[in-house]
Amino acid sequence: ALKKMHSAGQYSEMLLYIEACESGSMFNGILPSDINVLAMTASSPYESSYACYFNNTLGVYIGDCFSNHLWEHEDAGVAPAETLRQQFATLKRKTNTSHMCLYGDLTMASQPVSAFIPPPAPSSPLGSSRASPSSSEVAMVSSRFVTEDTLRRRLEFAAQLGLDTSDISMQLESELHSQREAAVAFSLIAQALAGEDDEALSDLLGQKVQPGQCHGKGIQDFDCLENAMTLYEDLCGPFTDHTLMYAGVLQRACDGAHGALSVHRAVEKVCKAPETTSVKSKCHQLTTLEDCKAAPYSCEWCKSAAVPSKCYAEAEAKKLPPAIFSCQ
Repeated sequence: ALKKMHSAGQYSEMLLYIEACESGSMFNGILPSDINVLAMTASSPYESSYACYFNNTLGVYIGDCFSNHLWEHEDAGVAPAETLRQQFATLKRKTNTSHMCLYGDLTMASQPVSAFIPPPAPSSPLGSSRASPSSSEVAMVSSRFVTEDTLRRRLEFAAQLGLDTSDISMQLESELHSQREAAVAFSLIAQALAGEDDEALSDLLGQKVQPGQCHGKGIQDFDCLENAMTLYEDLCGPFTDHTLMYAGVLQRACDGAHGALSVHRAVEKVCKAPETTSVKSKCHQLTTLEDCKAAPYSCEWCKSAAVPSKCYAEAEAKKLPPAIFSCQ
């Protein structure tokens, strides 16, 4: 889209601020340096961005760290001659929860910020409406865990006020269940692709690059990744803010030696696995090691450093990657 806009002469120069998890992936190896676009991202291609400022009254995080720091900096008033490069350096010092990156035409960074963002009028009330430490708790959490963290905070706040917490507790349990199910599903997808190759399994489940690396190998096969994610949503259910953290498994599979067809088959195999017996659901209802081991049907208690321990049906437990889960 940016290339087409540039070719059509629809802009002279463009400055983009992007607040999103893995926001650097939108430009890494993609944005040309000769179309007069400079992009400043909240995070590198390989990490989450973070939410800041939790407001108990509203029960939500009211901003992301990078965005908050950007507008707090601008509202505070800056020197008219401050350049985009100086602004970037200031924001990077403040945004210490993720690694900001610059992409595109870096020569534009020598231009003053005022060439793109006019300073607020002296009488503007804009600054007073921003999220700030005085109005909200300066809490920080990965955007992948915002839903869980928000529910835990609402639960604690409601309990302090003596309010009914049953609805929030159910929402929290549903979120945690979704996290566990996604962790297992993507572990099984990776194992279906890697087979008995533990090194290949490790490569699929974990990235090798450092989170703060702004430039590196970007997404190679967009079609494969898009199709795999669509298939997963169709068969396993929609992605959430949390489960999107596992999209990298599909991306590494698509860009590796597996191929689109193998990725498709692995997702289909895992997501179409039939809920064959009532034993599976019965095992899932057992929440302690003792109850799981004492069950009159075949259940196994499985531990993992990645997700909370859980009781699985024996057939399920046998499918879990032994490099990740320890079952008994």
